[in-house]
Amino acid sequence: PFKLDSWNKDVDFTMIANDDFYDGAPNLKKLTFKVITDGNARAMALESGEIDMMSGRSALTSLESLKAKENIQIIKTMGQTSELVMINTFDEIMSDLNIRKAVAASVDFASAVPAILMDLAEPAVNFFSPVFGEYVDSNLKLPEYNPEFAKECLTNAGYTDTDNDGIVDKNGKKLSLDLIVDAKNEEDKALASVMQNQLLENGIDLNITMLDSAAIKEKLSSHEYQMAMQGQNYVPSDDPSVHYKNGYYHSDSFYNIYSTPELDKKIDTLFNSLDGSERITLHKEIQKEVTEQVPVIMMFHRNNIIIADKKLKGYEMAKGTWQIYKGLEKAYVE
Repeated sequence: PFKLDSWNKDVDFTMIANDDFYDGAPNLKKLTFKVITDGNARAMALESGEIDMMSGRSALTSLESLKAKENIQIIKTMGQTSELVMINTFDEIMSDLNIRKAVAASVDFASAVPAILMDLAEPAVNFFSPVFGEYVDSNLKLPEYNPEFAKECLTNAGYTDTDNDGIVDKNGKKLSLDLIVDAKNEEDKALASVMQNQLLENGIDLNITMLDSAAIKEKLSSHEYQMAMQGQNYVPSDDPSVHYKNGYYHSDSFYNIYSTPELDKKIDTLFNSLDGSERITLHKEIQKEVTEQVPVIMMFHRNNIIIADKKLKGYEMAKGTWQIYKGLEKAYVE
């Protein structure tokens, strides 16, 4: 609906209405996208009227203050993206299912997410965001916060606090784990602190390392990590089968955090099947096995959010994470 008119690198770019768009010309005649890298500066620009709208991504520190303004509206819908803690099941310590279960049961993301992220996200209830509909096993129960069960799992793994210093140990070695977090992701950084405190309550020491996205990708692809907070990638369409095959749970997947020959076979069958009923069944079987093996801990399902001046009308929020500006073809400024 729009076509590029001008572009100033790292400053702004302008798009103008495409009068030849197949579905009719959009209501707005011109769009100007401004590059404002600082979240607080973006909020100030919106509040002052310099801009009419901004994405809710990376707006953790400014969302609540903006909501209180009479001229500001919050437009949101649950999107396709979820956030998770990836666990490297090939790591010597994390290869123990009892350790993975203990970590999952030690962290109360269900309470932390609404308290910290508010409108930005919803606590995870499924393996995928519910917007994937029939491809999600809504009856599958994710691991829950259960400190007593966490302690039981640690005991099963051979870890107890022999010297009463608050950290469990085994054969004289304390249980200390590492978590990688994107240094620019304020949401994950806040939840990582919660995770660190709650693991400590169950006798697990957690070290948090902040890295840039390129360094994180390198660590993940080379399996040089124990745990990492990441967005759930490889879900580009309504059917998330590529998520298993290319992303995480196949021996040929890019990250391959957990895989078995049997699981490979199921994923390959799913990837090549044209039988709708068979595909749904395989989706649920794969999700069940992965959930039981705990190579990931689901943190939250992300909301797609636009924070806008109330004079913006007719905007339709999309579910697709990278389609949040698609609704501008029908929007107008009053």
